[in-house]
Amino acid sequence: MIEARGDLRDLLIARELAQRDGDGLRINLAGVLLCGRKPDHWHPRPGIRFLRYEGTEALTGAAMNIVKDRTIEQPLPRLLDETFALVGTLIRDFSRFGPGGKFVVTPEYPEFVWQEGITNAVAHRAYSITGRPVEVLMFDDRLEVISPGPFPGTVSAETIRHDHFSRNPRIARVLAEMRYIKDIGEGVDRMYHEMEAAGLPPPEWIEEPAAVRLILHNGIEQRRLVTPEEVRARRMAELTDRQRRALEYVQERGSISNQEYRRLFGVSNKTAYQDMRALVEMDMLQKVGHGKQIRYILPSGKGEVTKG
Repeated sequence: MIEARGDLRDLLIARELAQRDGDGLRINLAGVLLCGRKPDHWHPRPGIRFLRYEGTEALTGAAMNIVKDRTIEQPLPRLLDETFALVGTLIRDFSRFGPGGKFVVTPEYPEFVWQEGITNAVAHRAYSITGRPVEVLMFDDRLEVISPGPFPGTVSAETIRHDHFSRNPRIARVLAEMRYIKDIGEGVDRMYHEMEAAGLPPPEWIEEPAAVRLILHNGIEQRRLVTPEEVRARRMAELTDRQRRALEYVQERGSISNQEYRRLFGVSNKTAYQDMRALVEMDMLQKVGHGKQIRYILPSGKGEVTKG
């Protein structure tokens, strides 16, 4: 039994997290998990264990490849905040070529997807299973979220996208009101849409004897990092003949101005400006000076221009 005052007491009762007991309140497990200072005093494994592995499989013994191992046990809102912060620092960015030779940077996983997967595991796990926390496992090629207990109610791996059932409705309601569950009843479907929009495989759900495993694949084999040599070769291939000749001119003379560009190629001021701006945006040239003194030079550290 605990003591509570005014608005807090009314809120706990209204959300069915506690009931009156004389002059105090008797808080239930959902209330302890959401609001208790030490939820692990009331449940042996209420939190999240995060493991980061180096590679694509979990190795043991002398080959053990765990590079980060952290257990977080806090009231559920703080538990989610701290887990999001931890995982967020380890989510990588991938670069690819977009239109115009520019880089397009995309995260390893869409933020909504991995956060929703972790939130669902916390909100809908079987808290009657006391010997295991929610587990978040990060590998080089995937992220796994393991939630203790089978699928709730009528939900299965085949129906989870459109079938909704809350094992812990009090917890789910409060997390939804606090905006941790952003699209109640629609979050899983949105996970599929966002993975598809990112060009990634759909979420994979596996029901194990005492847990549900969510697997998010990052498509790393198709999203390898682009080398500087590939960047330069791709950009050179997209240049016009006069842009290539301008780079050769800068290589020989050290710099070029808009006026010199117009004289060399017989183009208008507008065309010269557009050509030079494109070279700057592709990091092929660097603009220095101001006003009529503007000139264009090779960026420091760049090698010789490939002729072609």
